[in-house]
Amino acid sequence: MLCGELHLWTVTAALRQGLPLLLLLVCCAPRGHGDFLGSYSAEFTKGCNDGWTLKETVNLPSLVNLTVCVSVKLKAPGTWTAFTYKADESKNYDLAIKGNQNGIHVWLKGKDYKFTNIMSWNIWHQICLKVNMIEKGFTLDVSGASNWTSVSNITVPGRGKLRLGCGAGLDDSDSKKLELYLFRLWRDTGNHSACEDGNAVGWNSDYWDFQNKTLVYDTSLSCSLPTSVSQTAPIGHNRVKREGKPSSMTIPLVCPVSILSLVWGLMHPLSLVPFPHSRLDGDKTVQMFVQFHHKPSSAQ
Repeated sequence: MLCGELHLWTVTAALRQGLPLLLLLVCCAPRGHGDFLGSYSAEFTKGCNDGWTLKETVNLPSLVNLTVCVSVKLKAPGTWTAFTYKADESKNYDLAIKGNQNGIHVWLKGKDYKFTNIMSWNIWHQICLKVNMIEKGFTLDVSGASNWTSVSNITVPGRGKLRLGCGAGLDDSDSKKLELYLFRLWRDTGNHSACEDGNAVGWNSDYWDFQNKTLVYDTSLSCSLPTSVSQTAPIGHNRVKREGKPSSMTIPLVCPVSILSLVWGLMHPLSLVPFPHSRLDGDKTVQMFVQFHHKPSSAQ
């Protein structure tokens, strides 16, 4: 009987230790498309030979209102291209952000709008474009400096070709060396958080066809994960590293409070201390990180 009680206690203890982690991983693991590339930038050293292309399986709808943001770091003088988008039937860019030493060019439905924002080399500049057809205009924001431009009713057609770091077949030879980060496209003109991924196109490996050599791992990037969860490149892709290999892995989790309360109860069955977030509604979520440490393997 004593052995039976001991066995039951051992199983209960094992479940109490392992089941909470299993619940966290099953119920709270990130969902959605592939790998968010928050710890990676894309470096284009050979213009269109390095360009990223939106996968053919991703069909963009027609857009009346939109927000597109991308961070740009210029690495050489001359003309540069952040992105271009062009429908098959269009003669010129339907949507694009390009530039040179004299400023920035926004292309919208075949028309080139010029701005005198001068961008310094080798530092990150965040560029956001909001097109709002209700207000009949668009806003270009470059690192906090905004410009409003009135336009007539414009709809950006769907099912076009979107490219990063390169023109869409119109001027492929002009793209100079630059680095891009966090290209995101939303189907609205709302306010979006700094690391929120796009709902039309995201900074995510499942959206893009790109060459292995363009990925650069960098822990100093604004939306980089805290440890080596992003050190492993997306499946099928190599990458350049700017940091040494850490000895731990972190899995980011976003958990409903109801799940966290259950896990807390399993881990502390006799505790009189309530779950720290018990005052929140059960459908609220809490972002957390689960970290695993491992001993680095020795060189062979």
